[in-house]
Amino acid sequence: MEKIIQEIINNEPFLKKKAKGIPFLGKRQLNEQFSEKIFIVNDAIDFCSRKTKEYNNLIDKNLPKHSFSSGDPLKSKPFYPCIKEVKKVLKEPLYSYPSAAGLEKHRKIIMNYLIKEGFVNEKNKEMIPFTNGLTIDNIAFTMSTTHAYNLILETILKPYDVVIVPGPNYSFFDFVPERLMGFCEIIDLSEDDDWKINVAKLKKFINKKNKELKEKYKNLNYVPRVKAFLNCNPSNPLGKSLGVKDLKLLNDLIELANKYNFFIIDDLVYRDICYSESEMAVPMATLGKHFSNVITINGLSKCYGLAALRAGFVVADEVIIRQLQNKIFQQMDSYPIIQSAALIGAFNNSPYRYKYYNKYFKKIRGEYVFRYNLVLALVSGIDIIKDKKLKKRISKTIRHYTNDSELIKDGIKEISLLPNCKPNGGFFVLLDFSLLKNRTFKNITITDDKKLLQYFYIYKNVKFLIGSSLGYFTDDKLIGRITFALSPQELVESFVAIKEAIQQLQ
Repeated sequence: MEKIIQEIINNEPFLKKKAKGIPFLGKRQLNEQFSEKIFIVNDAIDFCSRKTKEYNNLIDKNLPKHSFSSGDPLKSKPFYPCIKEVKKVLKEPLYSYPSAAGLEKHRKIIMNYLIKEGFVNEKNKEMIPFTNGLTIDNIAFTMSTTHAYNLILETILKPYDVVIVPGPNYSFFDFVPERLMGFCEIIDLSEDDDWKINVAKLKKFINKKNKELKEKYKNLNYVPRVKAFLNCNPSNPLGKSLGVKDLKLLNDLIELANKYNFFIIDDLVYRDICYSESEMAVPMATLGKHFSNVITINGLSKCYGLAALRAGFVVADEVIIRQLQNKIFQQMDSYPIIQSAALIGAFNNSPYRYKYYNKYFKKIRGEYVFRYNLVLALVSGIDIIKDKKLKKRISKTIRHYTNDSELIKDGIKEISLLPNCKPNGGFFVLLDFSLLKNRTFKNITITDDKKLLQYFYIYKNVKFLIGSSLGYFTDDKLIGRITFALSPQELVESFVAIKEAIQQLQ
């Protein structure tokens, strides 16, 4: 091997082998390990993605694949107004580079959408009242919400600062502060709080963490502290939205952010697939207070049938936006016009957009509600469905793909959905496999969530994400995350495989 390549491998030994599964999740600098919980999350993700592939030769080649682990939304047509705008821009001259900020006319269209949705920058409202205080300088385009999140943390974090995330969560975000020499701290959500953030507990958590940081890093020329709280609304993977019924919680949360001088990163990427208007997530930036403490991110991936396009945007104080634009310029010179064209197709204030939006999302939301109830019936039995019309449809669907009358009648008694955690949006649920603990088949005894996944993968080719890969740590429970964005056929056949796997256990 050439010396110049060997030098790279010596610095990053993992590059010697071809990656199986997801690429490298990164590391802390200066050869430091991830913090304790994030190390566990990293190990669990590595198991779900890479280690399971080592068992591929043990799987019966005749078994169909049943993968619940995808983060893809349901298969749907792209939101047509996005396609329309992309086609329009492709007919224009494309020989000039756009700016790092993106086209002003595109940012203005997003701004007008935000005004209609109720976003308020109270700092500027008196000066520019007809825009709710917003300007195009409060908006930056990004390649996705993931890209946005990375740029934001690069902007706001100093070494050893802390980002707090609820658990369970979208754990790929957990690694971002750690790679930047900050820390990610997970605060557990609980059934007692309806699986929503408890502001009093968060306050106590922040006080304790800030005190620890002040003492531990007292020799630095600055004081590390809690710098941000990630508010995914609706949450991933629980699907709990904070809507009009939760205005007190939201107001208390933003007051806490102002008092303790931290940012709320308000992730709205699942917002448009809240199942009903009454459950629609309320953006923090519409509350009319402390706009500078809120950084909103949104994009096309989860709701608009355009995950492959990778397009998102950020709404924040001008100072934050300026630095995001600087970083985009330093990394890639300018922002692609195709992405911003797609974004203005989804996020504009025209009557046509809202008319098309209502029709498009009525169908998609209805399909997600059906598929959630299909999963509910497969787990708990058909009588859990009270609506007669829905019950008939679900029963017909299950019978179309299996003749297992016991599955239709009783579901799978050994598993259950996480209690009192009916989602308001999104397309994930958490399954409780705890009754399988210490049960055995051949050479595998299910003692933890890794063994749980190993068993289902080897003997039925069923794959899902385990609780510890989601930052959900429980000593007494075995938890798996499944998606119900799969087709009805895939859902039924996958649960048939789960039932068959459970019946083998002793």
